[in-house]
Amino acid sequence: MPFVPELKMASLDISNMYTYISTGDLINVIDTLCKKHNLDDALIREILTVTKIIITQNYFSFKGKTYLQKKVLAMGAPTSSILSEIDLQHLENTKIFDILRNSRVEGYFRCVDDVLLMYNEN
Repeated sequence: MPFVPELKMASLDISNMYTYISTGDLINVIDTLCKKHNLDDALIREILTVTKIIITQNYFSFKGKTYLQKKVLAMGAPTSSILSEIDLQHLENTKIFDILRNSRVEGYFRCVDDVLLMYNEN
């Protein structure tokens, strides 16, 4: 029987994920993805305009005061989950997979903001 190295596991959580996703960076990511998929320039402008409107309308109330979330995704906004998924998938495809490929990580699994890593300790 061949020797199979014992794998270790680690679970990670991206805490306060929405408040770490810059809306400015997100617009650049969406623009990059649209161009990568050869979308028409007019459609790209429309997608970016709608996205900017959505992410600049992030109002929330706390202790009787209303605030505007300007630079990051808002907690509780219905679109934040979709936009954060776009940002995280882009990050995985441009940075994280290269890191994983050059490491001892045998498995990488993510569900929303929870990550499970399987790695060879040797």
